Order: sequence, then structure tokens, then C-alpha cells
Amino acid sequence: MRSANEHPGVASRFPFLRDLVGRTGGFCGEFWGSGTGLLTQVFSLILLGDYASVYLALLRGLDPTPIATIDEMKSRMKDGNLEA
Repeated sequence: MRSANEHPGVASRFPFLRDLVGRTGGFCGEFWGSGTGLLTQVFSLILLGDYASVYLALLRGLDPTPIATIDEMKSRMKDGNLEA
């Protein structure tokens, strides 16, 4: 997942990553954030990541809705226990 606003050091690593993953027969695609502003691009990538994770879970026959970490956070907030 990439952005037109990414740091040049991050951008320079992508050719290496594509080559490394490609040698193992894996897929290494680039998905660019859409929109004109940084926030719009970030949210477009979040949406893409969420969609992909739900779709892949369903393809594997898994229920993508239970999220233990968020459930624990909600429970702690309800009880007022936010200590680690």
C-alpha cells in the first residue's frame, strides 16, 4: 500500500521487495492511495485493507467479525479498567 507522499527511503525499497517476493513465486502488487490529500489517501488504503481482509477470511471459511483485542478494549472501558 503506497502513497504519493511516502518517504523516499520507503519508496526505494519497493523494487527490492518486488524482486524478493517474485523469486518465491508470490504476488507483490502495489496499491496506491486515491484522492488529492494525505488523509484521503490513507483512508482509501484503510478501506482497501479492510475489504481485502474480510474477503480473504470469507474465502478461507473464517468469520472475520470477532476481534478479540477490540472486544477486550470495550470491556475494559465499560469496567473503567484501562490499566495494562
